[in-house]
Amino acid sequence: MAQLHVSIQRRWKLFLSATILIGSLFATAFYFVLVTHDLKSFPPDIIRFTWQSLTAKEKVKEHQKVVLIFWSTFFGSTLECSIDRPNKYCNNSRLQNCRVPCEITSNRSRASEAAAMIVHTRDPYPLPPETYRNNIPWILFGVENPVYTPTLYDKKFLANFNYLYSYNLEQADFYVASFDKPSVKPLPLPFSKKNGLVLAVFSHCEAARTAYLKELMKYIQVDSYGSCLRNKPTGELAGRSSKDFKKAKTELARRYKFTLVFFNQDCDYFVDDQLTHALNAGSVPVYMGTEKIHELMAGNLRDALIKVKDFKTPKDLAEYLKVVSENENLYNRYLRWKYQGFNFPANYSSTKHGLAWARDEEHPYPDYCFVCEKIEEFRGKPMKPAGQIKPEYCKPRKITDWLNQLNRTTGVH
Repeated sequence: MAQLHVSIQRRWKLFLSATILIGSLFATAFYFVLVTHDLKSFPPDIIRFTWQSLTAKEKVKEHQKVVLIFWSTFFGSTLECSIDRPNKYCNNSRLQNCRVPCEITSNRSRASEAAAMIVHTRDPYPLPPETYRNNIPWILFGVENPVYTPTLYDKKFLANFNYLYSYNLEQADFYVASFDKPSVKPLPLPFSKKNGLVLAVFSHCEAARTAYLKELMKYIQVDSYGSCLRNKPTGELAGRSSKDFKKAKTELARRYKFTLVFFNQDCDYFVDDQLTHALNAGSVPVYMGTEKIHELMAGNLRDALIKVKDFKTPKDLAEYLKVVSENENLYNRYLRWKYQGFNFPANYSSTKHGLAWARDEEHPYPDYCFVCEKIEEFRGKPMKPAGQIKPEYCKPRKITDWLNQLNRTTGVH
């Protein structure tokens, strides 16, 4: 009996030793594959076992891809989200570096795969099916201001949504910069080679900015190429719907010392890319718009603008522009950022706007990466209840908002 007991013990030790040895071999195989990625020296069975183990997480990762359905049309058109048909607001080729697998599609037949539904503020109907209301978040997306977008202050409509994807720094759950970070290159044309004085390109003849433009023209030469108070032929600019329009506009602005950047309303944080066009061109923007622009134009970019609000009348503004246009040193102060580069505060990169511009530099328009990452965090957790988006009100601009003194003295209506 004693010999039998010793024999069993020996066999058990041999079994344990063999198990440990085999385990060590597999561990070594795993380590070698992970570190060197050299599979040639391993037998096929070990390679197959190792590969299956390594790809298990990838399969889970693929299974957990965040699919965003852009449910709406976009200004009446269906967005093309395929890689070979890139679009600023629906482009999967720019989502390859997201920290979670992320895809956006406008294919409604894939609604059952959706991790979130996106509805455009200007194309709100029809809404997604009721069956998706409680299972996944609904996101309201838009970069248009409330004056022209009634859905933004329609409480009943807003009650459908969990999150707001917007340019509004105070209200957005997901922030999107409504204008691109300007570029320091190319450098501006030299002061002596700018043969144009003031450039205007407006096609929407909003009453207040058109009235201001008309009054400004009495005191300084303004070359208007747009539909509003046009006094120049449009031959130098491609059609507004052309993909080359913005490029042509920027190139034209390079020859002008000043470009009128008058937005169509003064709603909080509402800025569009006409500001980027002027800055990229090295033409000093003469700015009319939200007073919260200073939150978006940090550091030395704040010195790049001439603000209409700083002058009592269009005549006062015109006189200042003439002075600056004849003084190279004074003029170049507004372009200092172009020559010296950006000088932002230390905390700017952690602000919503700073982060958005940083993401834009890493890979253009990657805001959906951020959306996908947040949606992934929400999986299995209570999402923000629908109905908490606050209505966004903005009073339509009045002529007296910008021509108050003029209105009192000349009776302009």
